[in-house]
Amino acid sequence: MNPVTPPDTRVDAGSDAAQLTFRNAEEPALTEDELAGLLELLSFPTVSADPALRPEIYRAANWLADRCNALGLENARVVESSGLPCVYADWLHAPGRPTLLLYAHFDVQPVGVGRR
Repeated sequence: MNPVTPPDTRVDAGSDAAQLTFRNAEEPALTEDELAGLLELLSFPTVSADPALRPEIYRAANWLADRCNALGLENARVVESSGLPCVYADWLHAPGRPTLLLYAHFDVQPVGVGRR
């Protein structure tokens, strides 16, 4: 049995369920396009503690919503909150199947915070 890296999920809006495929250990963990996308996301200076960078947080949120759309998710949008913006997207084409909720922060701490 080959070791397996994390699953590669591809959403196909024309199917009844997301397609889940696994990459074997001989394949790179990320494709070049996936790595480029991750590096682009990481390039946003989303330091939430700095009010001057608030526009960058919104740029990152919009980038994430666009990326969700490009991946085949639906209703992707930036949602205002009492604090920082949230990104919402769904894909509701698998009735009777479990729901998966992903929750993650895309803002960061200032350099050096927490290091002593």
